[in-house]
Amino acid sequence: MSRFKLLCLVLFTGWQYAAGSRVTATEYEYVREADAWLRLHIVPAAWSDAAVHCQLEDGVLASPTSEAIAQAMLKAMEKYKLASKSVSIGATSLFSKGDFKSLDGEDLADSLEWASGEPDNAFNAENCLALAGAGKLADISCARALPYFCLKNVHNCSSDNEVTSPTPGQPACGKDRYDYKWEPRTGSCYKFHGASKPWRLALATCQAEGGYLAIINSGTESTILKNLYNSNTDAVTGADQPKHALIGFRKYEDGEWATIFGETLANAGFANWDVGEPSNGSGVVNEYCGSMHINGLLNDASCSWKSPFICEITPSNF
Repeated sequence: MSRFKLLCLVLFTGWQYAAGSRVTATEYEYVREADAWLRLHIVPAAWSDAAVHCQLEDGVLASPTSEAIAQAMLKAMEKYKLASKSVSIGATSLFSKGDFKSLDGEDLADSLEWASGEPDNAFNAENCLALAGAGKLADISCARALPYFCLKNVHNCSSDNEVTSPTPGQPACGKDRYDYKWEPRTGSCYKFHGASKPWRLALATCQAEGGYLAIINSGTESTILKNLYNSNTDAVTGADQPKHALIGFRKYEDGEWATIFGETLANAGFANWDVGEPSNGSGVVNEYCGSMHINGLLNDASCSWKSPFICEITPSNF
């Protein structure tokens, strides 16, 4: 499967879970019996992308290697209405065919059982594992996009879960180390990332910080992001296209431009393209990912080229 088709699958599947909501993940919750922290990411991702997201959080793609972790996962799945679905886990046979181990080399909890007919290694291409709400395991393609858990040991979780609100009545803007700034005109918090990344890794970075690639919902928000970009141009490094910033929309397989939450641009509240856009690179290069020109208007961008990007956190993410 091509990288483009895989990314489309990841985000299209995510609509089923996240449409109408901007909560992309739960907070980390302490599992006392395992002396570890566990976080559920609700927006699905392919196995490799999920592993990257967890690494960006200084954690690891979680596997139910103990009864305590297994039960915590199943409880969270039930709480967030995923009990009838499955989640991707860190166990894989990529390193030892047919022998599924966690990324730490551990076996899975003894209480877990295979679902009927599993493992079947369909098409000789199922090297990753999924956990169903009933506690059943199934081998799956590593390209399949599913919700997932990240796991942190206690020593990696000191003050990362703390939020601060420096001004009375002002919402907290995420963890101190992430340095988001609150904007009262939109009620959201924003952060400009000058270290350029391709769209997929920009998306993962925002999610790791508890937010999402920024979505423009109005002309006012366009102006806010334009000003944020223009006040940080000196911070831009490693950009293939330095005159725009990646934001949270893209073109899907049905040809529609939509946000990462499944809204069309018009329904999201802002569909103002820059002159001549979307251009799809004038046919020279495919441009299926979304960005904002330095003037605040929309642009289509190559998903593989590196650019600065803007993350957003809304009050529902705090």
